[in-house]
Amino acid sequence: MFRLSKWKRWARTSGIGVVVGMMLAGASPVFGYSVVKPSQSPLPASGAQQQQAAAPSSRSDEALLVYGREWLTQEGRERLTELYRMLRGTHSKVSLVRGGDFTEGQLRDAELIVAAGGAGEEFLKSLPSSLPGSGRQLLALTTEQGFAAAEAQLAAALDENGKSSPEFFMLTDVNPFLDMDELMSKGKWLHERGIPFWMELRPIFINTETESMQRYYDAVRKLQEYGGLALLGTLGGWTPPDEWESFRAGYEVTGATNSDEPEQLSGQAWLAYVQQGIYPAGFSGPPDLMFDREWEKVLRHGSLFVEQSEWQGYTRDNESGSGWEGTYVPFEDQAEQRGHGLLPDASPAVLALSASMPEESFRNLLNDKLRSGSAYADPALTDSFLHWNDRQLVRRQGVLTLDGVPAVWQPPEPPPDTSSLPPETAGDQLSTVNKGIKMTMSVLFVVSVLVVGFFVAAFVVGRQINRRKHLR
Repeated sequence: MFRLSKWKRWARTSGIGVVVGMMLAGASPVFGYSVVKPSQSPLPASGAQQQQAAAPSSRSDEALLVYGREWLTQEGRERLTELYRMLRGTHSKVSLVRGGDFTEGQLRDAELIVAAGGAGEEFLKSLPSSLPGSGRQLLALTTEQGFAAAEAQLAAALDENGKSSPEFFMLTDVNPFLDMDELMSKGKWLHERGIPFWMELRPIFINTETESMQRYYDAVRKLQEYGGLALLGTLGGWTPPDEWESFRAGYEVTGATNSDEPEQLSGQAWLAYVQQGIYPAGFSGPPDLMFDREWEKVLRHGSLFVEQSEWQGYTRDNESGSGWEGTYVPFEDQAEQRGHGLLPDASPAVLALSASMPEESFRNLLNDKLRSGSAYADPALTDSFLHWNDRQLVRRQGVLTLDGVPAVWQPPEPPPDTSSLPPETAGDQLSTVNKGIKMTMSVLFVVSVLVVGFFVAAFVVGRQINRRKHLR
């Protein structure tokens, strides 16, 4: 159930001159923090350690990432997001702050402070010279050998304890426009190979009673039977603001674009799924959501966030982003696709594939992963909750409850069969609309008979008058 990539990480970190320590006047323990040092020969995690790391929701410590001016470049911007993802995968709360903007409270609360800056950075010198707190750690990253070396330095430090976290699999963009037969075929194929999975569902809150939507709901419920666990995705058309460029240009951009009350719409979508026996117990989307002010209220409703794509924008220090605490599972292939470093083994990761991928390509890619030694953990063992209004969905130790009782969907009772009833009885079963139509037709028939009778009477009377006129 766990990644076998320790050898990859060691090959990545060896021979690149990883340097750990503050770049300040040669001081070793600084400000009451012990300096983090990566182990020289990391050992693979034991089975007991792996089982202990199987639930990423057990993380409870906080980290602070403070970055300097060299990270303001385009490449630095991309690499900085990867540092954040590493920390967010191993810590329950991470604050991202530009050098000089951190507060004393952030320094006091952080169990790990990562200072990403060179020896000449003023913010390093402005850090308090005394800060109480035993067991806290301070790690200074250097870019003297490039951003990749700084990434490797952080990954090695996070992997210092030798623990390994699980890898998961997720189907993304599950929506009503897919081929339902092919979708269920992929779910069955995963089930036959013992691969449990998350599935990211598109929010649906209109036209939920149509025949095509019922077929979609049937397919998703079948995926749940195959071991799929639902997550609620983002609203269609959502794109994040690029606060990085706004910050550099000197003005602010607030909120997401193309979004109309995401909390209300997401809540409607979640309730629509729950009423159909489909139980999203967390969120999924790009990591930008954790920094977007419009989505802050949405994320407060849940405790699980699973990445399904790469970082689409960038934001500087943002209290809404650092304030959300919950289980965060980074997108594994993001770094690999760009040729950057792998996620540390200490961080959980998810391999995300689109549900619309051609089935042959889908199977070939996963078969290659399985042959390389990849294995996927059961997401049902990840504790989570999601609630709206007075409804609450909780997954704890593999048990799913809705409003405090086991979540079991009861299909609605079918309408009574009137085909075998006598004609007069079947007529009594008409709906209100049909009864209204029947009454209207009856009235129209009576009126028509009266009108025709009136014209016939007038015609007869007219003929009699005309005949008497000619007989005079």
